[in-house]
Amino acid sequence: MASGIDSHVGPPPYQWDIDAISYFGRAESLGGSFNQTAINPTYTSDYVKRAINNFVKGCKTDAIWDKLTEVYLLAGVSFGGLMAKLKFASVATTTNFNFVAADYLSVGSGGGLKGNASDKRVETGIGTDALDINDFAFGVYVTQRNTVACGLFGNSGGGQDFSCGIVDDSSPSNYFARVASSSFIRTSFANYTGEISVRRVGTSLRFVQRQVVGLEAGSLVGESNGNDLTLFARGASFPADARLSAAWIMDDGSTGEITKLHTRTNALMTALGANVY
Repeated sequence: MASGIDSHVGPPPYQWDIDAISYFGRAESLGGSFNQTAINPTYTSDYVKRAINNFVKGCKTDAIWDKLTEVYLLAGVSFGGLMAKLKFASVATTTNFNFVAADYLSVGSGGGLKGNASDKRVETGIGTDALDINDFAFGVYVTQRNTVACGLFGNSGGGQDFSCGIVDDSSPSNYFARVASSSFIRTSFANYTGEISVRRVGTSLRFVQRQVVGLEAGSLVGESNGNDLTLFARGASFPADARLSAAWIMDDGSTGEITKLHTRTNALMTALGANVY
């Protein structure tokens, strides 16, 4: 006789996303670990993985995961797995130039990877020819701002640069995106930490930071030249000493979609204790 007790009563089992699982495996195969209890007992492997998993699931719920070309997570995992991309177009890992474990804090306040404004950069392995020259976006989550003139995100030399960063600490209102070697667009924000992104549509750039949106138009010209995009520098030039905890490239993302991504990214950084707002 049936007991009348429904064996399925209660919360459903936690759902793991296949793309998150793939990322965990790739990061761990490089020697990475998601157990950060040595820093803080809160950050068990399960806790950190769930935070990343929730980010991936949230992006899918918001219908922005498929818009993301590449996602670079520079927090959560230990230094050994840091070069594994959370999402990638063709190459699954980035290439580390001169970063060492001492440059990195996986979780907590100040979390992220810190540049040295000298010789440290991360090559993404994706070229500008993978972008629609007239319709793309990219962004970085900054946990510590620059103190030197440089770009935070750009390509490795050549005539076309795509950059996102702070120009000069002596004039901290100058923030720029570079879309061609002679085309600079500047705008002002009160604070340079948090997620900063640039969206290009035709000949306009749209800057988004902390859900504050500004628009400036310019005669932005040029075609993609296939040079690899980099983190922390435009190629080997103009290196940054900022600290980043994430970066991403998006194809055909609207301002609303970028804002959703900002919310999801900040929620992840909040879970990892690395958020700055």
